Parts: sequence; structure tokens; C-alpha cells
Amino acid sequence: MGGMEDKGGRNEGMKENELPGINVRMFKTLPCFTVKGEHPASKAVSFNLFFLLLPLTSSLIVDLRQTLRMKLRISGLVLLAAVFASCGDEKKPTQSAGSTSQPAYSTAFYSTVDSILSRYYALSEAFVNWDSISVSGLAGQLKIELTGLSQKEAAFSPAEKQVLAAGKPRLDAALPGISRIAEPVNMDEKRHAFNTASQNLYEWLNGLKYDRSPVYLQECNMPFNDTGHAVWLSKTEAIRNPYLGNKHPYYNAGMLECGSTQATIDFNTKKN
Repeated sequence: MGGMEDKGGRNEGMKENELPGINVRMFKTLPCFTVKGEHPASKAVSFNLFFLLLPLTSSLIVDLRQTLRMKLRISGLVLLAAVFASCGDEKKPTQSAGSTSQPAYSTAFYSTVDSILSRYYALSEAFVNWDSISVSGLAGQLKIELTGLSQKEAAFSPAEKQVLAAGKPRLDAALPGISRIAEPVNMDEKRHAFNTASQNLYEWLNGLKYDRSPVYLQECNMPFNDTGHAVWLSKTEAIRNPYLGNKHPYYNAGMLECGSTQATIDFNTKKN
């Protein structure tokens, strides 16, 4: 009797929303969707399987993305390591211990310029000490050095002669001031002449690109009775003001270090 079918063609022992051999109750706790025209239990199984597999699929996608990111990071690190390795392998000029860059000028040229600077620095120190006799004598020696420069050109290279020829206008402009200092005039006039000569000698040395040692251009903003401004050359950064000096009639040595460095000729450092 239990095998008879009703008019609707449904098995009499089968309840609604059941399929043969499938327990539909296991899906009742999951969202269920039905589509018109299909058996409800069949559609429920399809959609519930989809939602069961969705977390697993999402987890796999996340794992794949993390793996891909890790591989990209490792590839980036390998690439950076290769770049740094190639930079480290770049050939660099070798230099033996204690070696120096090639001098710009010959020994004879440097010796001549150094002698001029030596006379100038001694003259500046004589101004610091308010020693008018030494000032006049050292100015005369510096004048001899400058005027005799052309007689030493035979020992210079063609390039050195060309550099000197280019700088001759500056030396010619410095000579009148040096000559004036050597004359028996008062210290104020000598200091004015010293300022003019110093400006031109600085331009001359800068044009030569003198690189034997640094030359500092220093300035005083009150050289002539607390007015005006004037410059001088120094072989050190320390200020020893030749316009106010250490025996000033009013300041005595109080203004000896008054001044500042305005520029530096230091082509040796620039070269390296």
C-alpha cells in the first residue's frame, strides 16, 4: 500500500522539499534561496553548497595574495641587492697611500708666487705692529718681486706664461699702491694704498686659481677713523687687523681681531 502515488504524481511516503537519499535538514541552518520552476530542495542544496565553499575559496584567495606579495618583496630585495653589488663593483681610480693630485703649476712658478705672498704677509704684519719703518722696507721688497716677475718667465711653461699675461692688468693695478706704501708718507696714506693693492692682488691670485695654500680675503668695516671699509689677505682664518692693529692711539690692541673673512681662494680643496 505504501507504494501508491497520488494524483499529483508525488510518492506518497515522501514529504515536501525532500529528495530521495538526501537529508535536507542539514541545510536548514543555512540561507536558502529558491528559483521558480525548480525543485526547492535541489536549489537549496546548490546554494547552500556555494555558501559552504565560499569561506574556503576566500581563504585560498587571501593565501594566494599573501604568497604573491611575499614573492614580490623577495624579488625586490634580490633586485636591490644586485644593484648595490653592481655599485660596489664599479671601478674607482686607485690612489697609492700618500699620493696627491697633480700640481697645477711647476715648482718654479709656485716658488715665485709664494715669495710674493710671503712679502705681502710680512707687510701686513708690520701694519699690525704700527711699524712704519718695516712697512716702508717690506713694501719696497714686494715691489721688486712684482716688477721682476717678467724676468723669471723663462723658467715657466707656455701655459704658465699665458696665465701670467692674463693676470698682468691686476698686477699693474696693484703696483702703484705698493709703491706708495714704500714712500715716506704717513700711516693713514699707507693703509689706503694697502687696501687698493690688496684688492688687486686678491683678483690676481683668484685668476691664477692659486692652489698651493688657502688665501683668505678679510675685511674691516671701520679702518679709517671708524669709517669706510678695507680688505687685506691672510694665510689663516684668524683675524689680525692691519688697519687698527695692536697699537691704535685710541683702541690700543682692543680692535686687533675686529673684522671678518669675506672670501677664500682655495682651489686645492675644490680640486679634490
